[in-house]
Amino acid sequence: MGFSESKMPKEERIAENAGTLERLRNLDDLHDIVFKFAQFDCRKEEFKAHKNILACYSVTFKSQFCGVMAQQQRRAEGTEIITLTDFTMEAYMVMFRMIYGEQPVLTQCRDFNILFQVYGLALKYMLSVELATDVMKTIDDLGVSPATVVSALETVLDFKDLDGFEELTKDLVQKVVGNITIATVLPALQVAVRFQAEGSFEDVSGHLMNSIVKAFPTLAEATVFFLDNMKDYPEEVEYLMKAISKKKTSI
Repeated sequence: MGFSESKMPKEERIAENAGTLERLRNLDDLHDIVFKFAQFDCRKEEFKAHKNILACYSVTFKSQFCGVMAQQQRRAEGTEIITLTDFTMEAYMVMFRMIYGEQPVLTQCRDFNILFQVYGLALKYMLSVELATDVMKTIDDLGVSPATVVSALETVLDFKDLDGFEELTKDLVQKVVGNITIATVLPALQVAVRFQAEGSFEDVSGHLMNSIVKAFPTLAEATVFFLDNMKDYPEEVEYLMKAISKKKTSI
């Protein structure tokens, strides 16, 4: 007697399976691995998980949990405890919850830095293509506003030199362009200067400088701001003042 194929639509079956995994995660008795986080040594922040589920989604986890040494350790110690030190607890929690089917958790995350870390985790743990693609799409869809310019620029500086992040950081700077206001000119200038000094992302640096020029409605406002806040950047101020003066006289 064969099994009958489920008549439930594919989307509903995926949602049902995700709900099952989420319920399984909440059953303390069945977990066989616990992840702790270095920044919370004195607290009880941890994530209880199941090696077989993690191994299904990650080649890295599979190689870590399988093999003779892993089996001997499991027999000797029972539940394995691993302390994570490379990325933040928030980023790891997003990744784990994604693996357990809590897809909305990704779209609810509005922090560029955490999303970039999750992307880094997707690279490190070689997650399934679907999960990695979801992270990329979320980063791409997350719009930059004047209120998030500083966070976006700080994220660029944190990740621009890491393998696999070049295109992401360029794309993020492109989102920043057009959202720079007088309040965010200084961090934008600092990023542009750093790019120039390191000889990296020269085109991006130019875009940032042009955006800074557009942030000032009048030459007088630009002059006051530069004198008060940018004494450490004489060459950049000279360039910006000439560009702003040219822009204003051409209007």
